[in-house]
Amino acid sequence: ERDGLLAKLQAQTEALMSKEREFVQEKQTKVSLQEQLQAREQAMQALEKKFNETSRALESQIGEIQARKEELQRDLSAKLAKTEKDLALSAQEAEHLRRRLEEAAASENSQRAQWEDRLARKEQELKTEVSRLQKRQQELEKEQEDRLAISRTQEKNAEINFTKQLA
Repeated sequence: ERDGLLAKLQAQTEALMSKEREFVQEKQTKVSLQEQLQAREQAMQALEKKFNETSRALESQIGEIQARKEELQRDLSAKLAKTEKDLALSAQEAEHLRRRLEEAAASENSQRAQWEDRLARKEQELKTEVSRLQKRQQELEKEQEDRLAISRTQEKNAEINFTKQLA
C-alpha cells in the first residue's frame, strides 16, 4: 500500500512539475512577446518622429517655394507694368511725332519715312519685349508649379513609406 501511495505521490509530483514547466514556458513566451511588442512600439515611435521631421521639412520647402514664387511674380508684374508704361509713353511719343510729320509732309517726305521707320522699330521692339516678358512669366509660373508638384510628391512618398513601414 505504501508503494502504491509512493507511486501515486510520485505521479502527482511529476504532473505538478510538468505543469510548472508549462507555466514557466508560458511566462517566458509572454515576456518575449512583451519585449517584441515594446521593440515594435519603439520602432513605430522612431518612424513617427522621422515622418514628422520629414513633413516639417517638406512644409518648410513648400513655404519657401511659395514665397519665392510670390516674389518672382511681384518682380515680373513690376517689370511688366514698367514695360507697359514705357509702351504707353512710346505710343504717345509716336502719336506726337506722327502729327509733326504730317504737318511737314510736303517738304519732308524722306525725313517722315525715316521717323515712321524708327517708330515702327521702336514699337516692334517694345512689343517683342512685352511678349518676351509674358513668356518668361509663364515659364516662371510653370517652374514654380513643377517645384510645388515635386514637393507634394515627396510628401506623398514619405506618407506612403511611413504607411508601408507601419504595415
